[in-house]
Amino acid sequence: ASDFNNRSNKTIDQRYYLDLKYERRLDDGATIMSRLFYDAYYYWGTYVSSGVQSRDLADGQSVGAEAMYSRTLFDSHKITLGADYQFNLRQLQEDYNVSQHQLYVRDNTRTNRWSIFAQDEYNVLRSLILNAGLRFDYYGTFGSTINPRVALIYAPAETTAVKLIYGTAFRAPNNYELYYQVAGSELANPGLRPEKINTYELLLEQYMGKHLRGTAAVFYNRIKDLIEQQTDPGTGLLVFRNADKVEAKGMEFELQWVSEDGYKATASYTAQDAKDQTKHESLVNSPKHLAKINFTFPIWSDKLFMGSEEQFTSSRRTLANAKTGNVYLTNVTLFSQKIIKNLEFSGSVYNLFDKKYGDPGAEEHLQDIILQDGRSYRVKLTCRF
Repeated sequence: ASDFNNRSNKTIDQRYYLDLKYERRLDDGATIMSRLFYDAYYYWGTYVSSGVQSRDLADGQSVGAEAMYSRTLFDSHKITLGADYQFNLRQLQEDYNVSQHQLYVRDNTRTNRWSIFAQDEYNVLRSLILNAGLRFDYYGTFGSTINPRVALIYAPAETTAVKLIYGTAFRAPNNYELYYQVAGSELANPGLRPEKINTYELLLEQYMGKHLRGTAAVFYNRIKDLIEQQTDPGTGLLVFRNADKVEAKGMEFELQWVSEDGYKATASYTAQDAKDQTKHESLVNSPKHLAKINFTFPIWSDKLFMGSEEQFTSSRRTLANAKTGNVYLTNVTLFSQKIIKNLEFSGSVYNLFDKKYGDPGAEEHLQDIILQDGRSYRVKLTCRF
């Protein structure tokens, strides 16, 4: 545990990436796309415990490629085929005692992944579309997984659409969950399996005039092999395990208004109930109610915009079966486009009114509820070629 309120405790996160993309429509109506990318992430943390300074760092670099081909066949089938590959050049995790030059953790496992996917958008009738896809992924860490997705879309009128959607997906365990190990504190678990989810959704989309659109949806999700950090009963050390089965169900509503001169407003509300089927209790850090209201309006023609967002998150259960309070936050963003060719700017203020609130802690934290940051700022410049 780190010493409370010690100014030497700090963290730095940095992200760099390069993306090269080529897209072209061929004479036969087909579309091809290819992409090359380089991605780098660096994390550096200093923590002081009982006056002893430790340093924790992560350094990741990856390269990859993606290709996709799309074409309409027989006037009613739009076929999409694709593949991608990623090689992780560097996945360094390190933790050491600065004062005593003692190394606790050093892991630099190289991994790779690749996938192939196919999708068919089939116009069964003028008002009925069947969209079916299949994706195969292979990870060097755990092996392969296959995930289908099927959507049936019925449009009885130009302004109305009903969608019935089923799909499966997964989340691969990351290197921290797989390999991070500190003697006397944490255990590695290289045998972790990916989290898997089955999703079912029924959605109604309705346009009301030219500018107003409403959606309503009900959903049901089943998750298995959820990765959870636990205390190992044999050693008393923390370890990530595929521990839980989760069932989540709920409903979502959204209303969006867009004007022709750049004004936009969106209001959304979600009610959900997520339960751990193994422990027969509500999930930790899972709110039952979420609500958002967003406004965007032009300040200078179509070049400079202001956006504001109101967020509401209801109370959440903690590990000690306590409750956090409801959270109301306001975020404001100023962003530009077309002022300077190929250059975009944005500046944001998060938690504008400096609200005090906390999130539930995890197994590795001493606090049951952890106080979050107050007002914060972010500036972003994006250059496009």
